[in-house]
Amino acid sequence: MSLEQTASPKTVPLGVSRPPLEVDDLPTPEEVFQQPRLGVKEVVFYVIGPSLIALGISIGSGEWLLGPLNIGTYGFIGTGFVILISILLQTFWNMEIGRYVIATGEVPSLGFARVPPGWWFWIPFSLFVVYFAFIWGGWAASAGQSLFALLAGRIPTAGDLPTVRLLAVGLMFTVFLITLFGKKIGRTLELVNWVVVGLTAAAVFIIIYFSHEALRLGPQARDQLPHRLAVVQGGQVP
Repeated sequence: MSLEQTASPKTVPLGVSRPPLEVDDLPTPEEVFQQPRLGVKEVVFYVIGPSLIALGISIGSGEWLLGPLNIGTYGFIGTGFVILISILLQTFWNMEIGRYVIATGEVPSLGFARVPPGWWFWIPFSLFVVYFAFIWGGWAASAGQSLFALLAGRIPTAGDLPTVRLLAVGLMFTVFLITLFGKKIGRTLELVNWVVVGLTAAAVFIIIYFSHEALRLGPQARDQLPHRLAVVQGGQVP
């Protein structure tokens, strides 16, 4: 007898190779976070705090590093259009994944297992893709390029590759130490990402302010912008 045929009135079959899903009412936010009421303090610690982990991960990806670098180097036409499409697609992807998790309580890798041909293909494949994207070191290498530009005041070239790699290894080792000595990994990542997201938001506002001033003042503002700010903007001063 298949899993779909064993579904009871309080369950609903969904896909293949996974048990039917139980039908129940969604819990209240207070029940989810096990708090009598959700005030400002509870929202900051139990809602915004964990979400900063995901936000901190996104800061280390292409939208914040490779995207601005490529647009600053090659221009918006072509490269910028592809980046814009990828950002829009990722937005819809994250929204639908979030809805699926809320509705079913399953992580995406288990949700993929409900799609033919079944769990034996999708679970190993999805885990491989996640580990390849997050742990392979590509983001650390991109962060190494950004750190080099911040320290040296210029975009790294092919001759700077050994230094960039050393910086990337150093960043990966720093992340390893942070997670190693934190009593609780989740709480440690929350605290670290509070700092990362705060500094990033402050840097974005500073860049926007100086960019606006440069556009307002015209060519004579070229020498007034800090040199490192020009590097952050992709090596181009308006």
